[in-house]
Amino acid sequence: MKRATFLLVLLSLVLAGCSQAGAEMSPTPTAPQSLAGSSWTAISVSGAAPLQGREPTLVFADDQRINGNTGCNGFFGGYAYGDGEIEFSQVGMTMMACEDPVNTVEAAFTKALNAATTAAIDDGGQLLIAGPGGEILFAPAPTPG
Repeated sequence: MKRATFLLVLLSLVLAGCSQAGAEMSPTPTAPQSLAGSSWTAISVSGAAPLQGREPTLVFADDQRINGNTGCNGFFGGYAYGDGEIEFSQVGMTMMACEDPVNTVEAAFTKALNAATTAAIDDGGQLLIAGPGGEILFAPAPTPG
C-alpha cells in the first residue's frame, strides 16, 4: 500500500505541474473513507479542460453504483472502493453521436475511468481518479437549490 500512496502522490505532483491554472491538485491528497453519496464535475480530463457547459460528471450513488454524464452520453455502472484504490465495473452508456471537442473529452474520460486504480481527495476538496488510462480531476458538483 505504501507504493500505491507514493505513486499517487507522484502522479498528483506531475498532474499539478502539467495542468492548466485553476485545475491543479493541492500537494497533500488523501484517500477518502468513502465516496458514497458524493457528486463531482470534471475540471481536467487527462490534462485538458472540458468544454464549458459540457463537463463530465460522476455520481457515487451509493457504495456500489455510479452514474453520470461524459459531456455527451449518460453512463452507469458499478464500482469497488477501499483505502484509496478504486475499480469501475460493468460500465455502460448511451450511444449518442458527439462532435469534437466533446467527443475527444468523452473518449479520454471513458478511457481514464475504465482503467482507474486510485482515488484521492486533496486539501481543496478536489477528487483525482487516476490509472494507466489517464487521470480525471473533479471538483465537487454544485448542489441543486
